[in-house]
Amino acid sequence: MPSRREELTGRLVDSLGVIMRMRGSIFHRAMGEFGVTGPQFFLMKMVGSHGELSVTRASGMMMIAAPTASRMIDGLCAKGLLQRRKDPGNRRVTYVSLTERGEEIMRRLWDMQRAEFGRLMSGVDEERLAELVGFLEEIAGSLSRRLEEEGKG
Repeated sequence: MPSRREELTGRLVDSLGVIMRMRGSIFHRAMGEFGVTGPQFFLMKMVGSHGELSVTRASGMMMIAAPTASRMIDGLCAKGLLQRRKDPGNRRVTYVSLTERGEEIMRRLWDMQRAEFGRLMSGVDEERLAELVGFLEEIAGSLSRRLEEEGKG
């Protein structure tokens, strides 16, 4: 028989799974409006978070082959969402960054997600929601620190 902590941890994982599936569903609908696939959005999110990335680094972060990443980048460049730049010191290296249109679409996708979650959470008591958010931020911070410490070891 699982301990109380094991039971609660299992329930947390199940609940987070439902929340993440809902988030994915919201994003999937929103991405369709802009003609962006899930993997393309993930690439755009990485570029938006990390700034300009080499194609090699982007493919490594996505755990896909460089030619696959290049094809994905081709599609996003054709849509005007990413732009390429050759490294003047090493012509074999290509960097990608978000265009203004790409940045705008990323903002709109996040805004759409927040609005939809806000609508779905409208019946939840604000104080309980604040407590939950604070607790989840605490857990996220703790997990991030733990991962950093494990990475150093």
